[in-house]
Amino acid sequence: MSPEILTSFQWILLIGGGAVTGIPLLFFAVAAQRLPFSTLGFFQYIAPSIQFLSAVFFFHEPFDHSRLIGFSSIWLALGIFILHLRFTPKAADLTWSAARVHKD
Repeated sequence: MSPEILTSFQWILLIGGGAVTGIPLLFFAVAAQRLPFSTLGFFQYIAPSIQFLSAVFFFHEPFDHSRLIGFSSIWLALGIFILHLRFTPKAADLTWSAARVHKD
């Protein structure tokens, strides 16, 4: 569809769709600057996991043994990583505190 054929309502939808997409991304960018990279990295696993679980439970995608092993391995590794962060926070806290002192 070329731009000459679009109606004014379609132009409004097109521009509005850009705003609806861009504004949450701006909020995410601002929030991401205030989070430690470890937390931000963990959040990056949530959306693909929700998509994967939706595909399996709502759209009845095949979920064989190998996919179960892969999915479980990823979340087991993330669990180990989070436990490591939980029980050794001193180094991360010092780095985060030093970064905040130099930023101000």
